[in-house]
Amino acid sequence: MYLVFNELSFLEYKNSSELLGNFIAMGNIFNKAKDTYGFTHLLFPCNLSVIQVTQEQKFVEWLGGLNTGEKNKICAIANKRPFTEDYLGDKKDETLKYYFVSAALNIEQEYCDGLATADIMDIPSISLTHNEIWKNRNLKIFKETDDVENPESVFVHNVASDEVLLCDDFKDFCESISNIELVPATLSFEERKRNIHFRDDHGTDVLQKFAERIIRNDYVEAVINSLPFNNKTSRFIRRVYKSGLIEIVLHWEDSGFGMVIQTTGRNYRETEAIANILKEEFDK
Repeated sequence: MYLVFNELSFLEYKNSSELLGNFIAMGNIFNKAKDTYGFTHLLFPCNLSVIQVTQEQKFVEWLGGLNTGEKNKICAIANKRPFTEDYLGDKKDETLKYYFVSAALNIEQEYCDGLATADIMDIPSISLTHNEIWKNRNLKIFKETDDVENPESVFVHNVASDEVLLCDDFKDFCESISNIELVPATLSFEERKRNIHFRDDHGTDVLQKFAERIIRNDYVEAVINSLPFNNKTSRFIRRVYKSGLIEIVLHWEDSGFGMVIQTTGRNYRETEAIANILKEEFDK
C-alpha cells in the first residue's frame, strides 16, 4: 500500500530549519504507518526538485543548503521510485480535474496533484504540519464535473500525526484498501440482465450481445451506458474507478464500441482485481 505526499503542505514555510524538522517528523510518521498497517512506499511528484518549498527556495536549493547528514535523511524519505506520475500511469491527466480552496491560506483555486492522486487511487495523503489545516484527518478538495458551477466535493484521508494512525475511521479505511475480498453480486442473472442500458446509438446490437455475456460474471451488477467510439485503442480495460465502475472497449470491433459497467468493487484495488478477471475472461 502507498501513501502520497500532499505537496500543498509546503505552502507558508518561512525558513529552512522549520521545514527540516517537519519533514523528518513526517518521515517518522510514515515509518509508523509502515509498521502499523503495512504501507510500503511514500509517493512524491517527479518534479519535486523545482517545487517552491520556502518563500525563497525551491526544493533542490533547500536540499543543497543542508549538511550531509540532514540531506541523507531527506533523500531517504523523498528520493525513491515510483513517483506519483509512475503510479498514476494513464490516469495522470485525471489530476487536472482536482483543486484545493482555502481562505486561510489565500488559495482561491490551486491544483493539488498529491490530494488528487489520493482520491483517484483510493489511498491516504500525508502532509507536513506547520499549518493547522494540514493537521486535519480529512482534507476537502473539489473535482470538476460537466457542470462547471457544481464541482464535486471530495474528502481525502490525511495522515498528519500519530493520533490519526490510531483513529477508528483510519483503521477501517486501511483495512478496506488492504484486504482484497471480492463480493459477488446478489441479484440473479435475469435481474442483472434487466440492468443493461445503452444510448440509442449505432452499434447497440453488438454491445447488447456482449453485455449479455459479461453480465453473467459474478462480479458484474449492471451495464449502465455505452461509451463514445474508441477506434484507436487496443486496450480492453479503458479505465477503472474506485466506485466499482469499469470502462470497457471492444477494441476488436472496427468502431471501437465501449460500455461502462458497474461491478461489486468497493474500492480501487477490488475494482482493479475485477477488471483483471474480466480481461482474462473476455478480452480478445
